[in-house]
Amino acid sequence: MFLGTLYNPYPVSSTLPTISTTTTSTNTGTSCPRNNTFTGPNAVDSPNYPNYYGSSIECEYHLNVASGNLVTLRFLEFYLKSTDYIDLYEGDNDSILLYRLHGTISSNTWFTTQYSNRMFVRFVSTAGFSNVSGWVLFFKAQQYGKFLIFMNLVIIF
Repeated sequence: MFLGTLYNPYPVSSTLPTISTTTTSTNTGTSCPRNNTFTGPNAVDSPNYPNYYGSSIECEYHLNVASGNLVTLRFLEFYLKSTDYIDLYEGDNDSILLYRLHGTISSNTWFTTQYSNRMFVRFVSTAGFSNVSGWVLFFKAQQYGKFLIFMNLVIIF
C-alpha cells in the first residue's frame, strides 16, 4: 500500500518478490555521505538513520548496476516529514525526473529506470524539526526483457 505522494511521468513501478537484506548505515550524523556513488546490489540510507536525518540538507546519490541492465529499487523503510522528498532520476543527472516521493511508502513498491543502468537520487530535507527516522533503500540490477509495461503497470516474467 502506497501512502505517500508520488509524481511519476513515466510509471514503471511494480511489486516484485520480497528480498531479505541486511543493512548497515552508509552515513552517520546529519550530513550527506562523502562517497555518494554506490554499485548494486547495495543498500543506502538517509543521514543518521535510523534517527532523525536533520533539517535543511540536500544529499545526492549515484546508483549504478552492470551495463545492459536497469536499476530497480525499493525502500525497506521510508518515513519523511511532509515537506521533505526524494527525487529519482533516469541516468547520471537531474534531467529526467522519474519519481518524486513524500511521506510513507510501502516496502513492496519497486521503482525502475526506463533505459539506463544508472539512477541519480536527490534527498531534500526542508527546515524544521521532525522525529521521523528517514529511509533505507535497496537497489539491484533488473535485466532488460524480464518485464512488460502494460497500462502503467510492470508485469514481471
